[in-house]
Amino acid sequence: MNFGNDGFISLMVLIIMTIVLIMASYLGYTTKLEHLILVSTNNELQSYYLTEGKILMSLYGDYYDKSLHPIILDTFRNNSFKNIKSFAINKSDLNESDNYENVSVSFADLDNKKSIVLKTEAEYRGRKTNMVATGTLVNDFFETNNPILNFETIGDSNEESFNQLLLGIFDDLSIDFTGNPLDTYLREINNYEEIRLNQNDDKTYSIISSRETMGEPYVENFDKNEFILIIRDEEDIRPSLILGEQEQEDTTMDLNGLIFVDGNIIISKNVNFNGIMIVKDGEIDVVSEKKLKINGIFICNNQMNRENKEGKIDVSYNKKYIYKYGTYLPGFLNLEINALKLN
Repeated sequence: MNFGNDGFISLMVLIIMTIVLIMASYLGYTTKLEHLILVSTNNELQSYYLTEGKILMSLYGDYYDKSLHPIILDTFRNNSFKNIKSFAINKSDLNESDNYENVSVSFADLDNKKSIVLKTEAEYRGRKTNMVATGTLVNDFFETNNPILNFETIGDSNEESFNQLLLGIFDDLSIDFTGNPLDTYLREINNYEEIRLNQNDDKTYSIISSRETMGEPYVENFDKNEFILIIRDEEDIRPSLILGEQEQEDTTMDLNGLIFVDGNIIISKNVNFNGIMIVKDGEIDVVSEKKLKINGIFICNNQMNRENKEGKIDVSYNKKYIYKYGTYLPGFLNLEINALKLN
């Protein structure tokens, strides 16, 4: 078939135009596709950032102070680690395209440590992201299975960190707590030489405080079986806390809570203490024939005294009581997020 020169040229022009149109259509399609991919990727990235932002908001400022921290305290103090709790992010702090407000809070045991798990989600222009954050909660010293914390037991490499923990407890511990439980007796005592804690019966206790310059001791009774008792050395008055009466040595006094004494503790009867006992610059002296039993942890800034070596003090590490009463101690909680991942 002979098209002639004009026909051949026309055919070639037609072919070239067809190729150009195909290439133009392809370029237009790929450009549109790339645009769609970029938009989708950007939306997904923005969704990720919104989700991450909710996690970060939970860890600082008002959301930590008013939402997350109270949940942590309530969980530790009530041993409710199996419960999943949540709080909401204010709508004013959310992106206009994001309607997911909640951050869920749960707890897990990882590597013999109590961990926190935060879960949340976000949406940006149709792209939804779910995120999980995990982290540690408790200062390492309280999760070492060590029932006695002092410079003799923590190891040389930890002395500086332990000293910082002690200084925080010694200087900042007070009864001005966040979320004081209604069933706990709180008392801070200064300027007395002798403070005696007695159990009157199954439900009531008494604290008798005295010093040489007083005519009559100060007596206070309470009927709560959990207490926070802080006794400080003020104005060169070295205090001693006496637990029980020797005349009642055959009975057992059951105590639950946190005791801090800037001085000495004298055990006058059989005492079973569930919680955290802290002694600053002092000793525990067991004058009873019975043992002092501590279920929880004992903390001091010197070596365990001779009474323990004679077998009169029995300290058993117990996480239940450490977690319950540790939240009252400065430096006990040390929240650190270790991992962020998409779910």
